[in-house]
Amino acid sequence: MKALTILSAGLMAAVCLNAPSANAITLKGQMPGNYTLVSVDEDGKAATGSGTLNLAISSGNLRLYAIDERGSLGGPVILAVKRGNQYYTYKQATKKRKCDSSKATLVLGIAAGTSGAKLNLGTIAVEATNGVAYAGKLLNKKFLDKQGTTALANTGSCLPEGTSNTLGLKVASAGAAPVLAAAPSAADESDSPGKDKDKDGLVDALDIDKDGDGILNPYDSDSASSPTDGTSSFRVFSNLKLEIENSLNQYVRSLTAADLDKAIANASLAIQVAGSDSDTVELNCFGLSYCSKGGTGTVGEGGAGKAFPDDFDSDGDGFGTITRGSTNDFQLRPNAFSISAIKGGDTYVEILTDSSGAVREIPGMLNFIFSTTPAIASITMGSETKGVSYPPSEGTMNSPFVAPAGWDGKLTLAAYRPQRVGIKAAGEGDFVDIGRSTITIDIPNAPCTNTPGSGCVSDRGPGNCKPETYSNLSGDLSMPSGTGPSGDGIKDTRGDQDTDTANPTANQVSFTVDLDQCLGDISWESGQVLAVDLQFKNSAGDNAAQKFRIKKP
Repeated sequence: MKALTILSAGLMAAVCLNAPSANAITLKGQMPGNYTLVSVDEDGKAATGSGTLNLAISSGNLRLYAIDERGSLGGPVILAVKRGNQYYTYKQATKKRKCDSSKATLVLGIAAGTSGAKLNLGTIAVEATNGVAYAGKLLNKKFLDKQGTTALANTGSCLPEGTSNTLGLKVASAGAAPVLAAAPSAADESDSPGKDKDKDGLVDALDIDKDGDGILNPYDSDSASSPTDGTSSFRVFSNLKLEIENSLNQYVRSLTAADLDKAIANASLAIQVAGSDSDTVELNCFGLSYCSKGGTGTVGEGGAGKAFPDDFDSDGDGFGTITRGSTNDFQLRPNAFSISAIKGGDTYVEILTDSSGAVREIPGMLNFIFSTTPAIASITMGSETKGVSYPPSEGTMNSPFVAPAGWDGKLTLAAYRPQRVGIKAAGEGDFVDIGRSTITIDIPNAPCTNTPGSGCVSDRGPGNCKPETYSNLSGDLSMPSGTGPSGDGIKDTRGDQDTDTANPTANQVSFTVDLDQCLGDISWESGQVLAVDLQFKNSAGDNAAQKFRIKKP
């Protein structure tokens, strides 16, 4: 018998199909190809299956989703279309044009109180172009969640707003400027990953904009500040940090697909490890090429360079064991050599086994990944301003920017925001400038005497410069008060916008930082080189940085 996989928001033992609960719901049906069916109830518990389905599920009040063969969200499963008092399968409703009315709604959930029922979904079909899946058979309406119906994205189309194409990002209104909302909505009282906060058809665990305000969760103060203690969900962070000579940005030169593929190969993921220190945690990647058996993934810390999951799969089940590193998360190097190999919507499950042998499983999703780094447009030291062309001739390890004589240590930068691939189904362009970042100057090491070709080794630097070291902020920037993630740098108040290479100057940010004040008691002698990171990050942990160097005369 096939084992049932359970994702749990609380402590819950794994259940097997050869010993189902007497009150369990049985889901039967057929999944196409290499797709996997995932059911998620409102508490975050879920079951997964593929091929011929015979899943025993502990309770009702759940939603169904398809995960595609590469490991990304394939879309919500539409169980029925309701119009008036009548119910239709998605295929019937589409053929009979039952969605040509604003009175039509979608039924995506199985009702609570259906314990013991045996439900046949028929052959589940996937419409990849529309980003949804649908059941082949219509369930008895008493089993359908009539209280949790979802509105149509557009009259005339039997589709929800949340699909695998939008990933839940709020769709821009027709004719609206391609600018996402910059102000967060009021916090919702529900933070369960199994609930659909914005009622777009995607439960929060599988929605990159769970409150529907047009802001990606990691940049939304409502969503990013929601507690993520590893009980019911976990976060996956994107990091891309490159030396100035290797960094890329849409504003500084025309980028080819090969350029973008080369950059993404340097990206890393930080994955929050759920559970307690006594739990054993494995990572199921649903076939994602960069963290599945025989794939490209390697470990970034705690076994650096070893293949993942292959070298961390002691029980041979194909899932690698993950542990917390020095940053309290698991560092994965995807080594994904194409921007199509890793993207927002990639889905994971952490399998937790406690000391008693009880198993629970927790879902997570990559909301986005950086495609480019920030990029300096110009640098001013004293009375000298230099525009930076790419590839740069200065700012590198072997050829740092050289400060003028008598320089006071104050550095003014004009820079471009990092970018991500746009979600076109949500009204975005090919690439999007990422807004709402916290911008910091990070000095990881003390100044040192540079040796051409090998750099230099020095003591630890001050890290992120303190708020009082910044001044002369451009219009979109502000300086938050306080300390911690909201007070350790400059806040970019502009929301995400389509990359507009026809107007580069209008899309720059600028500010001044006093490097001498940032260094404090750390001396910076004549001839020494200082390594500086220009970082654009969020409070959730995503971080893109351009690394450059300055030599003191």
